[in-house]
Amino acid sequence: MARRHVLGRRGERAVERRLAECGWQILDRNWRAGHAEVDLVIRRGGVVAFVEVKTRSHSGAGDPLEAITQRKRREVQRAAAHWIRERGCEIGKVDAFRFDAAAVSLVAGRDPDIRYLSDAWRIGEFFS
Repeated sequence: MARRHVLGRRGERAVERRLAECGWQILDRNWRAGHAEVDLVIRRGGVVAFVEVKTRSHSGAGDPLEAITQRKRREVQRAAAHWIRERGCEIGKVDAFRFDAAAVSLVAGRDPDIRYLSDAWRIGEFFS
């Protein structure tokens, strides 16, 4: 597996642990619909969130959240729509679906630094 994929998976696991500590149930990991993927699908109460995780190992690579481009948001939205069609009936009543984002900085010898944005974007809302 390529080094960046290994780094990305480490970041996703760190976010997953933090979310579980906060009472979120992990419904799916790395769920794919064709080429589109959503890193985590989580639930707490009546809210289901589709989470995009971006991980960096050093600050020279820029802010991880900047990597969640319009194209990436559309890809996550496409995967989420497929997930809802295929898996939505399994989860019972849902009050809201949302898109969240997590930025993870992994530095050797330190705990992961995680910034988490709830409701990071909405369908049709794109900002630069």
